[in-house]
Amino acid sequence: MNYKNKDIHANINELGVDIGYIGANFYSKDVGTASIRINIFWNGQPFDLSNANYQPQLNLFCEDGSVFMDEPLEIISPYSGLIQYKVTDKVIRHSGKVKAKLFLLNENTSIHALNFMFNIVDSGIDQTISKEVNVDLVYTAIKDALKSKLFDMDELKKVMSDVVLDNKDNLKLDEPKKSSMFEGKTGVFVGDSITEKNFR
Repeated sequence: MNYKNKDIHANINELGVDIGYIGANFYSKDVGTASIRINIFWNGQPFDLSNANYQPQLNLFCEDGSVFMDEPLEIISPYSGLIQYKVTDKVIRHSGKVKAKLFLLNENTSIHALNFMFNIVDSGIDQTISKEVNVDLVYTAIKDALKSKLFDMDELKKVMSDVVLDNKDNLKLDEPKKSSMFEGKTGVFVGDSITEKNFR
């Protein structure tokens, strides 16, 4: 398989992990052929993913508001910290700037490893694509909060509130149906009572 590939480095340190625009312009018709390979380093040394069983997680935020959480990644070499992201078909359709966040997670800890950005250019022959959110945001918020050991209920409520407010258009719920105890019944009101004759 031939890929339009971009190689980048994630050097995890105390100075920050934001490398900005990576110089990659993919096109909406690069279906199954756009790739980003990421070499992960810790203070200049290759990061061994097998140490402490770290799993990479990639979250994408598209310019049109679409959100793609936990995109599939291939670990090419766990010992040298080399992973590959093949831009999925559902993502490549969304032209515009794409902000990416890479995390490393295990059962007890998490590391914010990298922030970067790339572009998807409209090939000019596609129909307008609607905004997409491919994740149960509430479930993910709870899971991440628990992973971060945010067991304080006030903090968990804040996390949930932020998710709902930020994604209110994607979390529409049917309003509860209002009903009356007299629904479907008729009668003649006299003061505070209903006459037995007409109540049915």
